[in-house]
Amino acid sequence: GIPIVDINLIPSAAIGRVEVLKDGAAATYGSDAIAGVVNFITRTDQQGFLVSGDYRYIDGSKGDYGTAMSYGHSGNGVRMLASFGYQHRSELRTTDRDFTIQPYANNPQGGWTGGGNPGNLDFNATVPFLDPVSGRLFTGYGANGVSNGVNFVRDLGCESLGGFRSVAGSTTPTPTAVGTIAVPTDRCFNNYGQFGNLVEPEDRYQAYAEVAIDLTSSLQFTATALYGATSTRITTSPTYLPTLPPSANAAGGGAGFFQVPTYAPALRDYCQVYGAAAGCLTANGTPLAPALAFPVLFRPALLGGNPVMRGGDNDRGSAFSKRQSEEMRFTAVIVPAPHDRIATEQ
Repeated sequence: GIPIVDINLIPSAAIGRVEVLKDGAAATYGSDAIAGVVNFITRTDQQGFLVSGDYRYIDGSKGDYGTAMSYGHSGNGVRMLASFGYQHRSELRTTDRDFTIQPYANNPQGGWTGGGNPGNLDFNATVPFLDPVSGRLFTGYGANGVSNGVNFVRDLGCESLGGFRSVAGSTTPTPTAVGTIAVPTDRCFNNYGQFGNLVEPEDRYQAYAEVAIDLTSSLQFTATALYGATSTRITTSPTYLPTLPPSANAAGGGAGFFQVPTYAPALRDYCQVYGAAAGCLTANGTPLAPALAFPVLFRPALLGGNPVMRGGDNDRGSAFSKRQSEEMRFTAVIVPAPHDRIATEQ
């Protein structure tokens, strides 16, 4: 494979200088260096402690900050360096910048999905549905009078809950009577980009120690230890599209659509809130039939966030995926002593 060098593992306090060789250096460093080399050379002349810190203000976040500490000693044939580094990056949300979340008309591909929540459901697959806005009749019937599951319409709460109604009142083709097949293109679009981040929160820790001892006038023992740890997370959409439909058995013998049963509190509330406009009420105010959901036209949670995830600093209800890594490296060698051997104190 291709070796990867993560320079975040090196504490900044341990770096004495950086050498950049722009031309090929294969003769010195091997075939991997044909395009040049960057050398990070640790401090060799530090005496005592060094401590530093920094903070960077970023509008919309809590800022980035870090600290670095090191101790060095050289004398009596012994040289040592110990250093530690810490850096923190604060969360910067997509909603903290105006250019990230644009209206649907400006950027339809900018995080907008036709499979969200509020979604697009078939609230009544057994009788025609009269759209209260367009006055057009939608039906889920095929020519044989059997429900064919194409009567998917937007959730009537789409716009009031923050969604975008794509093509108000349109159908393809325009149905005229029961027995025709109508495929409404009136969809509810939601934006999942508002649940992500431009910068994820991140903490990085580094530690480096080096000791060199002159064994003889011509030999030197050198040992190093390097440790690095990173903790961050990926912030994403509250839920994702259920891309695989249930089996016919799981769907109650149907065509593989998800079903919201008539006794579901959410469906009952929906039908009662929107009344006749929802096209799903019986005379006693209960849903006419189970609502059908096609896998790519809805998702369990979106605009309202995921209530299971919400809490603490996750006020949006986004989905979190943590990422943590640790790396360690130890070396110990005996090499010819360099020309500038470690100074001996007088």
